[in-house]
Amino acid sequence: ISLGLVGSEMCIRDRDMVDRLLATQDANGYMGTYGADHTFMAMPENVSIADIVDDVDPLKKKKKKGTTRARGGWDTWTLRYNLYGLLTYEKFHADERIVEACRKMGDLLIKIYGEGKYDLTKYGTRQGISATTLLESIMMLYQRTGEQKYLDFAEHIVVMSENNPKLRLMGSMLEKGSVVYSGDGKAYQLMANLLGYILLFESTGDERYLKTVENAWDTIMADHVFASGGPWSMKMTYNGNSECFAFNDDFAPATAHVETCSTTTWIQMNLHMLELTGEAKYAAAAERATFNALMAAQYKEGIDWCYYCLLYTSPSPRDRG
Repeated sequence: ISLGLVGSEMCIRDRDMVDRLLATQDANGYMGTYGADHTFMAMPENVSIADIVDDVDPLKKKKKKGTTRARGGWDTWTLRYNLYGLLTYEKFHADERIVEACRKMGDLLIKIYGEGKYDLTKYGTRQGISATTLLESIMMLYQRTGEQKYLDFAEHIVVMSENNPKLRLMGSMLEKGSVVYSGDGKAYQLMANLLGYILLFESTGDERYLKTVENAWDTIMADHVFASGGPWSMKMTYNGNSECFAFNDDFAPATAHVETCSTTTWIQMNLHMLELTGEAKYAAAAERATFNALMAAQYKEGIDWCYYCLLYTSPSPRDRG
């Protein structure tokens, strides 16, 4: 009975959160946090990738004298997760209001970044790999609605990615290249993109999408996973960010760590591949990461999580995320 009451209370809170989120949507479909002059519609492409604030860089490092230009780069990311969260909720609590709100967001993104429009990879951090995480959410929208325009847009995101030589995730993985290169090897975002490729394969049967994920999995598993099961990252001169994949030869146990976001996405990737192929290796990888890397990142009170975990020592309170 107690568990039932807790569950009911959580459902009420979830519905309240959904209602409040839907109420923030503008008439044009925008559901974000940027002021009108600095949304992705007003600034669809960054003038310079160096002008934006990266996810782990302090603001002061990016401040430019004599300019009031807002730091952009995470607006499409917000819509990516609005779509993801709302569609996941709607899967268990059918609500056409949610689907319509997601259609509006999808249509707005197509209006700005559809074929013949702006280049999505020129918006966001790490050669656009943060922005192209939209791929999974757009595929979720396609699978929910069955509307061809969303599948077309998802495949156009792949085209934009492949046309950017510093991103080019699918091409690099089909050539069995290193995950260190695409989008600077940003681990969490790279694997989030791969989740989109899994859904593309499910919906189209195009073997290139599946092979992209399989080859990426092989290289991550062989060269970028701790004994604990979490995918490690490390700041180097060639990636400039502590959340990026680094070469196996550069591994240093004192500085390499696992970002909890990367652990979670790695588990998701493995579970999707298990469902798709039935291969036990994906179950084994997901289980090892869950029982070691993921649980190790949770604080004893069960609420807070560590941003990063080192393999050989307990996380510091400074690492709370």
